[in-house]
This record gives sequence, C-alpha cells and structure tokens, in this order.
Amino acid sequence: MKTIGFAGCSFTYGDGLEYYDGTNTLSRFSTLVGNHFNVNTVNQSFRGGSHTKIISWWEDYLKNNSVDVFVFQTTRWPRSDSKILPNVSYIEMMNRHHARLEGWLIENNLTLEEY
Repeated sequence: MKTIGFAGCSFTYGDGLEYYDGTNTLSRFSTLVGNHFNVNTVNQSFRGGSHTKIISWWEDYLKNNSVDVFVFQTTRWPRSDSKILPNVSYIEMMNRHHARLEGWLIENNLTLEEY
C-alpha cells in the first residue's frame, strides 16, 4: 500500500485542530493514519463540503491518479443530492421525511448493503 485517499467535509479537513498545534494538518486523522502506516495521503476535504462536490473532485482526480485505499467520511445528509441519493432533490432532503438515510432506504425498499 502506497497511498490512502481521504474525502470529506470539515471533520476530515481537521477543522479546529489549528487551535492545538497551529495547523490542521499535523494532527488530523488522515495524517495520523498515513504516519502510522508510513504511506502517502491525499486529503481532499473542505469546510461545508457536499457529497456531490466531494465525489466530483475524486472523479476528476482519479482520472490521472490512483489510491490504494479510500476513506469517504460522509457529511450531513441534508448536504446530499442526486449523486449520493438518486432521484432526491436537495429541497426534498431538507424535508424531515428525507433528512434521515434510514427513512429514504425504507421508502425505496433498500437495505444499507444494497445502497
């Protein structure tokens, strides 16, 4: 294993860690895991990231690059849209009925594994 990719929102980004060590890169999860396994890491994450933005970035990145292991830290479900929940608009996601993944799975007669 040479490279681990990390994708996510502010949690993956390490938001707030700069208050502990002056930067968010030294003590964030991806750095700690990469150091533990002595591998390179690609941390594509940003504050307020949506699933579509995360997936789109990785689709472009993986056209010319590769990773051996991939960690996708999903963000809040209301930030989802059609890339991660097909046929469900962002407006619908803001509705209480769609705010929980479990409800959407039940409504669409899917198990988590099938999803």
